[in-house]
Amino acid sequence: MGIGQTAREDTAGHSKTAVIEARVDIRDLANFARFIIDSGDHITSRSDLVWRAFRSITESLRLAGQTIFDTTEEAHSYVIGLGLGSMNRSGRGGRPMNSFTLAKKIEHEAKSRDGVTVEELMEVAKGLLSMKRELP
Repeated sequence: MGIGQTAREDTAGHSKTAVIEARVDIRDLANFARFIIDSGDHITSRSDLVWRAFRSITESLRLAGQTIFDTTEEAHSYVIGLGLGSMNRSGRGGRPMNSFTLAKKIEHEAKSRDGVTVEELMEVAKGLLSMKRELP
């Protein structure tokens, strides 16, 4: 994805599938915002800025030879295994993850990988939601 793209999914297939809230040093936020603006782009929201930061970090890790998750399902399982799976914004009623986007992304990846049916994917999604309910 080019720095200027703000779509829900970039050209490499990276979607906005997790909702997070973070506290950062304002200087770091301003420095990254300045980098984006100095690159000739504009920022559409705080979410857009944070998403760009994570995409930039991931690309840097990939270029450094770090193993990168290829599928949304693998990444989701890893995050749940770390105990970060609920992605609930401090119990304020937020959805644990952007459930619809996450399910659609997993469905798309599964179909392109091995032709999984929508019904099979819905069973997986139901399982993920029940796992979410079991988390503290």
